[in-house]
Amino acid sequence: MIKNLLFSLLIAFSAGLNAQDLPYNWSHNVVQNDQSITLEFVCEVDSGWHIYPTETVEDVGVPTTVTIQPNVSIEIIGELTEPKPHTKYDDVFEMDLSYHKGTVVFTQEIANNSGSETAVVVNIESMACQDDGVCTPPKTTSLHISIPETETSSSGLLWVFWAGLGAGLLALLTPCVFPMIPMTVTFFTKQSGSKGGGVKKAVIYGVSIVVIYVSLGLGVTLIFGGPALYQMASSGIFNAAFFILLVFFAVSFMGAFEITIPSAFVNKIDAKADKGGWIGIFFMAFALALVSFSCTGPIVSTLLIQASINGDVIGPFMGMLGFGLGLAFPFTLFAVFPDLLNKLPKSGGWLNSVKVVLGLLELALALKFLSNADLVYQTHFLTREVFIALWIAIAVVMVLYLLGKIKFSHDSDIPFLSVPRSLFAMFFIGVIVYMIPGMFGAPLKLLSGVLPPPNYNEGWVMGGQVAVDVKGVREQICPNGLTCYHDYEEGLKVAKEQGKPVLLDFTGYSCPNCRVVEQVIWSDPKIDMLIRNEFILVSLYVDSKEVLPESEQYVSANGGSKIDTYGEKWTDFEITRFNQISQPLYVLLDHEEKELTKSVNYIKKVEEYKVFLEKGIAEFKNRTVEEVQ
Repeated sequence: MIKNLLFSLLIAFSAGLNAQDLPYNWSHNVVQNDQSITLEFVCEVDSGWHIYPTETVEDVGVPTTVTIQPNVSIEIIGELTEPKPHTKYDDVFEMDLSYHKGTVVFTQEIANNSGSETAVVVNIESMACQDDGVCTPPKTTSLHISIPETETSSSGLLWVFWAGLGAGLLALLTPCVFPMIPMTVTFFTKQSGSKGGGVKKAVIYGVSIVVIYVSLGLGVTLIFGGPALYQMASSGIFNAAFFILLVFFAVSFMGAFEITIPSAFVNKIDAKADKGGWIGIFFMAFALALVSFSCTGPIVSTLLIQASINGDVIGPFMGMLGFGLGLAFPFTLFAVFPDLLNKLPKSGGWLNSVKVVLGLLELALALKFLSNADLVYQTHFLTREVFIALWIAIAVVMVLYLLGKIKFSHDSDIPFLSVPRSLFAMFFIGVIVYMIPGMFGAPLKLLSGVLPPPNYNEGWVMGGQVAVDVKGVREQICPNGLTCYHDYEEGLKVAKEQGKPVLLDFTGYSCPNCRVVEQVIWSDPKIDMLIRNEFILVSLYVDSKEVLPESEQYVSANGGSKIDTYGEKWTDFEITRFNQISQPLYVLLDHEEKELTKSVNYIKKVEEYKVFLEKGIAEFKNRTVEEVQ
């Protein structure tokens, strides 16, 4: 009761303070995450003043309360978070009191389920007190905030689905599948004796194709699962194996040989297709999948590889769902509208040209997997310049082939240059022109997630500077000329010596999203300045194959496996310390190794990353002030 009376008297001293004279100001930031939205409520408190946290001692201070007005489209995720309050003994109340000073950031995670932009009103009640005890009356500040549509993880899976759909439509243009469209539709129409019966059978046929390929994708998902798919993405051995597999497919597409399923197995499936009914139609679809395997096999395998190592755990399922729909769609379409069959282009040499172009694209994609393996083992065999040179060579061959200057086996003579050939040739000429400057150090940001990083080169950079660090190891060079450390303890020690927070970067040599962030986000002048001046950057490569000194090898408490490489050490550190396994992962730490703010993964926008860094800087300064006091 006495405390309450005393506190009321302190407020009374400043009861006449105008709103515009308040010693604090509220603002907000909206940060779009992969699966949610983070609302940041920022309070700038004047020097010599403080506000109270969300919980205070009874009858002492008015706690800060944040209330989001009800909105049917907004889902509140978790609790409101705030920085760790300062604590100091108060002579007036004769007790320890908690408070916030300086720049204070409260955060609330939400989701927007409306499917479009919406708005919310947020009411924040707060009060401020001077360090000598004079306080302002409690005041409610209303913030009107526009909330964008939530980007969910389904966006990545949708990309896999659309890629699969495109691959399915592309597979239709191969000589193994395209001639089957009129043959199959005509067969259903004549066998059924009516258009309605033909449409029904064609629909069943299309659904069967989808089921077959979806089952394949689901099988990959169930057999491998999430952890194994992650290991595939970061394993040098798997990437080298994928390279060999894709080269095999590329050579097949270019006409060196044909991939076939054993004829005995195909004949057995074909015999079951003669039974009629739904089961017979299903086996007809199965027979199509087997007979066309020489053309669809390389496309399906490439899609499964990409979906497995770049998508979610359910990526292969989504990829094959798209592929099956793309492949099955024309059979149903032409059964419903059989007159359209007359407008289909005739089979001919152009179908083989499609295969050859796909083969050259497969070859270019294969180099990416070889590059991943090379980066993991740091052999410097496929450096950035060599990679670009090989891609330019493939693009030159593509242009010459499209213009009819070179021919492969099974190719027909080209009496004239068609419009599609001309357009594709011009596109690849543009690719060549764009890539040539990359041989001399140009960043080529459009390919930042594909090419080896700029520092993985022949030993030189723009201006003639030799790309070696103080230890003489090229792979230790940091992105964009930043100073970084590759040992956690060493980086933490330097951070304490220089009085800066740690920007902990869990990365990988074969991580494409890491390269995108480094070359697109970190290269922005605003971000570069913040990292260079305000943080100690510690980059830990989770796929490094460098062997640990025998004295540092150990058995992990997380699974009991032996940790004998630096990559395994940093992976184990990420899992046990932060309960994550993804790359990239960015964590901001103080000198007590405590997180300054919520860690983030792959960020696509400069402003989001800037807010992330500034939030960490503000919190670090607040904690430093508390330590001094």
